[in-house]
Amino acid sequence: MNNSSQAFWYCRAVTAVTVLAVSLSLWDFRGLVGAVIKYALFLLLTLFVGFDFKAQRGAFFKRHTVFCLCLMLTFTVILSFVLPSKGQEVRLDPIGIISVTLLAPVFEELFFRGALIQLSNSRFGLIFSSVVFALFHGSTFFQALLLGLALSYFYISSKRITVSILCHMANNILALVCMEYDIRIPVLILSVALAVITGVKYEKKVL
Repeated sequence: MNNSSQAFWYCRAVTAVTVLAVSLSLWDFRGLVGAVIKYALFLLLTLFVGFDFKAQRGAFFKRHTVFCLCLMLTFTVILSFVLPSKGQEVRLDPIGIISVTLLAPVFEELFFRGALIQLSNSRFGLIFSSVVFALFHGSTFFQALLLGLALSYFYISSKRITVSILCHMANNILALVCMEYDIRIPVLILSVALAVITGVKYEKKVL
């Protein structure tokens, strides 16, 4: 990416982040209609920044995908013990569950990991997207920052936005389930075991 196109990307990215921040601060997106509008906005801003869906041509390695999912669950459990989240409220009605487990991972990954990393072609994009992702999560800034960096790693290492979406889903589903049942220790043991099994023969250069 040359200097002029990179500068143009910065302008689009900053504009998209600003529009998203203003929109989320001014309007209430609760309910079915609100969820549709909110994630449609994420998609439009993703396209505005310039995410190229056709560029997602990296090989979809099943072993690597499982490895990333195991690392994500391990990371999530450990982080929950080190930095427990407080004051988070998640609606457990059908719309809230669908939003947390499906819609948010898909559309947030397209915007924060896809659009804000892909065209920058630099580590600045990785850090920028993770910081912005954390800012949008307010009171859990530090946890979200670490999560954003992990998801960025999974996206860049796999070259597939699908992998970071699946990892984001796994994180959110585990968090949702743990609101009712604390299954963190069994999940930690299983995820570490599977990570070792799937990662024994796995070698891949990243970053």
